Amino acid sequence: MDDAPTSSCCKLVLSSTWRARSNFIQDILDSFRAYANEKARLDPTVMQIWEPHLNSFFAITDPNLHSTRHDEIYNWLHQHQHPQNQSSNNGHDATRDFIVRSWIALDDEDLVNVEGRVSHDAKEHAVFIQSSVGLTLDDVSTAIQLLQRQHQKFYSKFHR
Repeated sequence: MDDAPTSSCCKLVLSSTWRARSNFIQDILDSFRAYANEKARLDPTVMQIWEPHLNSFFAITDPNLHSTRHDEIYNWLHQHQHPQNQSSNNGHDATRDFIVRSWIALDDEDLVNVEGRVSHDAKEHAVFIQSSVGLTLDDVSTAIQLLQRQHQKFYSKFHR
């Protein structure tokens, strides 16, 4: 058995307050599509990365749960890191059998320092984005480094 990852699987989960309105969700997807189309002119492989994310999000955190963003994200993660916690439903849920092994949250809210408490776990997963600037290459680099550390930690379990 080869215990090194052979391919990466990235899913986008929307946790923004924009998740509560379908026209806002569509605005985000339209922006993704415009970005992908522009970048694909220079590098056609860009579309291979973006194509699965252009028409919908893999999942959206519960739009009825309005807590701190930190708690909204961790609620969704808890359901997908522990399959026994996933509630069964009568409709099709594409995320039901999906288990999160590594994740990154890109957010303009501080997910580490929340309401006077420090979430040490969030330090390994959260990248703070300045809303007045937007996502930068440094932010992306930080996110990739965090994901690489998570992957190394996960796969090191198999090398013991």
